[in-house]
Amino acid sequence: MAVIIIVFTIVVAGSLGFFLMEQSSKRYANALKKISNTEVIDIIRQHNGQIGIEDFVSSTGLSREDAKYKLSAMLSQRILSIEYNDRFETVYALSDIVKSALYDVNSTFYAYKRALHSIPDAEVIRIAVEQHGRVTPASLCFKANISADEAKVRLEELYQKGIFELDVTENGTLCYQLTDKDLYEEL
Repeated sequence: MAVIIIVFTIVVAGSLGFFLMEQSSKRYANALKKISNTEVIDIIRQHNGQIGIEDFVSSTGLSREDAKYKLSAMLSQRILSIEYNDRFETVYALSDIVKSALYDVNSTFYAYKRALHSIPDAEVIRIAVEQHGRVTPASLCFKANISADEAKVRLEELYQKGIFELDVTENGTLCYQLTDKDLYEEL
């Protein structure tokens, strides 16, 4: 009888652990989508290149937990670094790589900024609809008359917002597929 109780306890504990890990993973993924990396960079730039967690929460409206998830993800991507302010508090700062990119007009960061202003979301979606919901950076570059870097950035931005899913074709080309199939299946 004791063995049955022990086995039952292990099964229940394992199931609970798996459930909690899955919920945490979903929460983490959702937190990353709530604000783009570029928006975070802009907020940090507005705070003289560094920001504490409390200021970040008040600037974004994210929960403290979501803010930590987002900032941690950007730390792991080397977009941000950890520094200490004059009161020896931990602050998040732009990494040296990002700082140098901010001053290089040919950088992907500037391509990102240009892409935000060069073609509206609706135009990118319209081009995808014309192509049965699928668009590549090359086809967007051609059809919208923007640079390849700008096309990649726009598609990645819309992917992060859940507008597109990422797919890889048989020949290895990255292809973005509209998540709203009703837009193109009726055509």
